[in-house]
Amino acid sequence: MADSNAVGLRIASYNLYGLKSGRTMLYDLCNDARVAVVAVQEHWLTPNNLNLLNEVNPDFAGFGIIYLL
Repeated sequence: MADSNAVGLRIASYNLYGLKSGRTMLYDLCNDARVAVVAVQEHWLTPNNLNLLNEVNPDFAGFGIIYLL
């Protein structure tokens, strides 16, 4: 039986395919009060530009990693 008072953690996953082209949707996801965590793939940022993830929304802490094969 489900608890009607239960609170869940909502996580959104977004294949950004470049911060420039997907910034608006990322901003909208961060402003959605139902979403607590936004996971972003394919941001196409260089190591020197990973700090740009922190500038999308002041209520979210952004960090990124570069995974090279």
